[in-house]
Amino acid sequence: MSNRNRTIIKLRAADRMRRAINPTSLIVAKTITGVLVIIALGLLTASAVVNFNLYQSNYNAENICTAHWIAQGVERADIIRVSGTCSVSK
Repeated sequence: MSNRNRTIIKLRAADRMRRAINPTSLIVAKTITGVLVIIALGLLTASAVVNFNLYQSNYNAENICTAHWIAQGVERADIIRVSGTCSVSK
């Protein structure tokens, strides 16, 4: 008789677990996970675009500065480019 009671208790615990995991909660969990992944990818993409635009604007500013010094007759090897600006080393 005690063995039969243990089986019934195990089945009841299994039934409780089966009721706790229903298809609706799984759909909600997957949807929330998907939305969080999309938000994370969007933030990473936005960060990459901002960093690229910053790098490109620095590069363009350095090119303008370099062109100015080359027009003044300074050799390219003497021009040092640093973070959006440039200077002449000699």
